[in-house]
Amino acid sequence: LSLVAELGITVVMIVHDLVMIPEFASHVALINATRLAGFGSVSEVLTPDRVQEIFGVTYLHLAHQGRLIPALDIRKNETSMKGNNP
Repeated sequence: LSLVAELGITVVMIVHDLVMIPEFASHVALINATRLAGFGSVSEVLTPDRVQEIFGVTYLHLAHQGRLIPALDIRKNETSMKGNNP
């Protein structure tokens, strides 16, 4: 990110691994199917509530020495399983 800032350029990349985003991006567009579900800084967009609502997984972001350390709990929970059971 420091080289991108130094050069004053914009880089667009598509990532499906939410854990990688804080490491490589300052801003994010979160897309759910065909709908823009959020756009802004990583900390504004990748919130635990929004990730749970869209993807049905628990998203934790831990602050450590001024950095955002993301973690996903992909185990199915009661809430995310309700919609999948007949």
